Amino acid sequence: MPTVHRNEWLWALAWSGVILLVTSLPYFYGATISAPGTQFSGFVIGLEDGHSYLAKMQQGRAGYWLFRLAYTPESHRPEPFFLFYILLGKLAGLTDLPNVVVFHLSRLLTVPIGLLAFYYFAAYFLETVKLRQLALLIFGFTGGLGWLWVTLGGSTELGRMPVDLWVPDASFFLTALTFTHLPLAQALLLLLSVTGLEFVRHGQKPVGFMAAGCGLLVSLIHPHTLPIISLILGLYLLQQNYRQRGQLAKGLSRLVLLTLPSLPYLLYVWVVFNRNPAFVAWRMQSQTFSPAPLHYLLGFGLTLVLAGLGLVITWPAVNPKYRFLHVWAITVPILVYLPIALQRRFLDGYQAPVTVLAAVGLLWFVNRMGSRFWQIAVIGLLLVLMSLTNILLVAGAMITIKQRSSPVFVAEAQVDAAHWLAERTEQTVVLASYAVGNYLPTVADVRTFVGHGPETIRSEEKQEQVKTFFGESADDAWRLALLNEFGIEYVYFGPDERALGGFIPDQASYLQQVYNHGSVQIFRVVGKRN
Repeated sequence: MPTVHRNEWLWALAWSGVILLVTSLPYFYGATISAPGTQFSGFVIGLEDGHSYLAKMQQGRAGYWLFRLAYTPESHRPEPFFLFYILLGKLAGLTDLPNVVVFHLSRLLTVPIGLLAFYYFAAYFLETVKLRQLALLIFGFTGGLGWLWVTLGGSTELGRMPVDLWVPDASFFLTALTFTHLPLAQALLLLLSVTGLEFVRHGQKPVGFMAAGCGLLVSLIHPHTLPIISLILGLYLLQQNYRQRGQLAKGLSRLVLLTLPSLPYLLYVWVVFNRNPAFVAWRMQSQTFSPAPLHYLLGFGLTLVLAGLGLVITWPAVNPKYRFLHVWAITVPILVYLPIALQRRFLDGYQAPVTVLAAVGLLWFVNRMGSRFWQIAVIGLLLVLMSLTNILLVAGAMITIKQRSSPVFVAEAQVDAAHWLAERTEQTVVLASYAVGNYLPTVADVRTFVGHGPETIRSEEKQEQVKTFFGESADDAWRLALLNEFGIEYVYFGPDERALGGFIPDQASYLQQVYNHGSVQIFRVVGKRN
């Protein structure tokens, strides 16, 4: 196991503070420019998913320990998922702080944990402090060539642009900029990689217990992580010991022992997502297919080029630990195009081995220069150039926030209506537009008819039904049938719903107005139910 001195930890912690500061700038800015009548949602990138995590926190705040889909009206059995956000919600309730505040305060812990875990990971493979520190700077601050793609007018549609612009698994900076559980999952994955590799190689029991614990904890956040790392470890053992069956068998048996504590939970997850109808629908709608290879190549950019150089340099090395990096770096580009729906999930943690190899390649390259001044200048220039995508992401977030547009900013009338529902409802089904439906469960213990792509059963169909309901073409018989079919108790009516068509709920005999404040009214369904 690596030896990391106190000064190294302090250095890494200081740079963690820099990343925290930079990635928090958009959120500080959004909070400061919230004006009377509007409220900053707390998210800029991945806003729909951000609200879904707040909705999970709200379930914990409301007293639940099991997770249920808040964005679909169908009744279903809750399951023991998203425990991290359930616990954050309970903490928010204990401190009486808004969910979004606790969410971002938790980033102050998880981002440094993720970066320090990477430093430990890098120290396991790299002996010199200079290489470790260079690897951390590449890992924490750099991205690919997404900035160039945007500058040249490339598509900004999800799935059709470089991965450093939209896939957190490809960029720790993007991870730190978005959701608080991602840096924590990265930390556990990297610790699992180091302890798992050490255990399968040497079999020390304390290290094995650490690896098994990391595997279990990361499985509670990302159930796909342990199987992926186990596959990489298995391929590494096969590559190292294919001629020594005894050693191979011993290593594989240790790998099995490492995974045993997590297997019951992983098996349970598999059963739920194949047997619980609501979660089956979620799985079918949550496909993570890979983009075109070009978007991976551009997404890693110069880091991938330097990693290729580092791979060539370390390939003849006697140190067998490098082979683990080699196996991981070479295998993932194949795995991400396997004919299964989890293609992009194999990218989880991939930036770490690529970055370590890139640090080796970059230092070798600059050491060919005689002058120390030029060595430092080239490293600095390359780091800046490799960080342009992340600068673009932060600048774009700031510009978006400055516009104060919906749904990045939520109208005060919508916030007040959500709090009114929070005081009077419990697992009540509410019909609203898609954007409002995405927001309401972040504040109230409600289930919305539609509000999240994967987490709403038959999401596209329900989005069309919402448009029809608030439009002019449907008759009252159809509307009442829809309300009865899904057990809808309240109809939310605000600016977004008015924009969908000419429906006038005041004229509907089956709706009774129970709330009217500003531009928002809420109606209780009083029509006959089946």
